[in-house]
Amino acid sequence: MVEPVSLLPPSANRWELAHELTDAWRWSQLDPHWIVRQTSPLTCDPTVLPVLAWDRSVDLWDNSWPIEKKRHIASISFQLHRAKGTLGGIKAHVSIMGGRIIKATVPPAKTFLMPKLTDEERQSFLARFPQLRIYPYRVREQDRFITTTNGSMGLKMSFVGHMFPRDTRAYDRYRREARLWDRGVETVLTYKEVRREVFDGFTAYDFEQIILPQVASGAIYAGQRPKTRIFFGPAGVRERIISLRIDRSYAFTLGNRSYQTIVPSLDPIQVEPELVKAPGVAPAKATFPTRFVGTTFLPPSTAWERIYECTYLWDPTRLPEARRRWTHIGYTRLGMPAYNAELQVEIRGKRSRYAAGRFLRGHLMESSRAPLDKVCHAVGVSKSARDKILLETKTLRPPRLGDRLKVGFRLGMLVRN
Repeated sequence: MVEPVSLLPPSANRWELAHELTDAWRWSQLDPHWIVRQTSPLTCDPTVLPVLAWDRSVDLWDNSWPIEKKRHIASISFQLHRAKGTLGGIKAHVSIMGGRIIKATVPPAKTFLMPKLTDEERQSFLARFPQLRIYPYRVREQDRFITTTNGSMGLKMSFVGHMFPRDTRAYDRYRREARLWDRGVETVLTYKEVRREVFDGFTAYDFEQIILPQVASGAIYAGQRPKTRIFFGPAGVRERIISLRIDRSYAFTLGNRSYQTIVPSLDPIQVEPELVKAPGVAPAKATFPTRFVGTTFLPPSTAWERIYECTYLWDPTRLPEARRRWTHIGYTRLGMPAYNAELQVEIRGKRSRYAAGRFLRGHLMESSRAPLDKVCHAVGVSKSARDKILLETKTLRPPRLGDRLKVGFRLGMLVRN
């Protein structure tokens, strides 16, 4: 501990010195970081935690919770508010109140007359149809007389002397290319077209001046010998200058380069294309982080050739054999309105030992509705005001004929509903 230093003058009396030491001891007992700790739910005092939870708009709170759970709920309050109105947010709020969402039925909840396809079955189904592949980095060209070495064409890299910057046309050489892939054969659909446009009807004006030769007169000029008779008069230069205006019509041709795509006549199967990154084969003499033995080189990467956006095209002539269709009355749904949902929630509670058991032992007592009320409150604060959510709390039922019972099943046990 740092000893206090007196700031009083040497002429201070004993009472002033004692009063100063008393104040110094009081100030030394204060914690300057106490206020900073009260702003965090993980470090604040337990008495301040309810006020901090109110400041953070915590919707779910129970005074019987342990202090650790209270600190956790207050610390994740912003994440819970951000997830409100979503199924994940409702699950998080329900789990805080001791429930668990087992199944969620959301719109459109329609009936499909066949079992759901697995990922392998879907890929096998899509492999029957042609593919429209869009290569984002496929079309490339190399500009002439451009280099990044010490020089090019005997010229230096610097701009000193007779050198000028030029446009590399890199933006013009970057194009997307479309290809049609069907049973191993790839057809290029993007082609380059150069259109020539002729512009005529332009007129250029040219001006020429013609100076006629000088005729000898009585005037004297520089460089001539003296004459006996000299006359001063107009030299006639203006009269000897003839100006002509020549009208010339001209035309020029301009070539415009553009890329065109042949659009297939088939309709796409999926709405959004699938980004495919096909694996490649490593060259024998290529250098990799795990291959430095022997004579290896650094070849240019060809990864850009194997990255494309794939869209499967629908062809009704390539449909597989029809699958078996089945459904049951009362088992499937014909649809569900928007902003509606049905949640199957598991709510665990403590049953009194006097309540009726599986075989009606004990006394008939009403079970506590407190866990159900807490879960309903959690759903109410986490859903949107437009949503209508129905809760189903029956998660277990007696076994029926045809149920697949697990090993260790005993008579009287319930199965998952």
